[in-house]
Amino acid sequence: MVSLISSYATLKYDTAIVLPEEEKEAYALLKHSFYVSALLICVSSLVLCIPIPYFKEYNHLQFLIALGAGFSINYNISELWNIRKKEFRITTKAKIIQSLGISLFQLAFYFIYKDKVTGLIIGNICGFVLSGLYFIIIRIRLVQKSIRNFITRADVKSAANRYKDFPKYFVWSNIILNLSSNLPVLLFAKSIPLDLLGLYGVALRYVDQPVSLISTNVQSILCRICQREKKLKCRF
Repeated sequence: MVSLISSYATLKYDTAIVLPEEEKEAYALLKHSFYVSALLICVSSLVLCIPIPYFKEYNHLQFLIALGAGFSINYNISELWNIRKKEFRITTKAKIIQSLGISLFQLAFYFIYKDKVTGLIIGNICGFVLSGLYFIIIRIRLVQKSIRNFITRADVKSAANRYKDFPKYFVWSNIILNLSSNLPVLLFAKSIPLDLLGLYGVALRYVDQPVSLISTNVQSILCRICQREKKLKCRF
């Protein structure tokens, strides 16, 4: 559910962060991505509170899902910001922190909580929170105060309007792709034992990890090429 909410909450404005030539416009897009995602995460969490049978599975987890989605989005936005700033070393450190954090927290909370599933969920979210906080601290250091403190609503609105094609063309395809990969878990949680679903999740992670590693690195390169070509066009 965290993954599903994260796939649409920014309306894909975060993808455009690498494109603007001016730092001010890029930071305006970053702020707009956070504003939009905060609103949609709150709405999505409230939807999970609707008293229908399917959503009973998420009772008492709505806050954790919102927190996990928020820090997951923060991770994605920060990663794109670091691509823009050529800070690949920071992204690598954050990935290591996240992976180690998830493993250690899940192991700890698995033994602490009587409900093992809740313990694993909390451990997973704590890993995202840890890497998210690291990204926030680094971003505060990287972004100039003159830019961070003087972005107006008009700047944010202008940037959002200029890149309105991103939500128009990319949001629904992203939701469909995410749903297709998570559908077995979302649909069969009641009819299949959780241990089998867990094994499915582990298998999916093993299959997905090499593809994800390659696609992330290729994305970084392509984003840098797009940014470079745009700068060259502006000069000419």
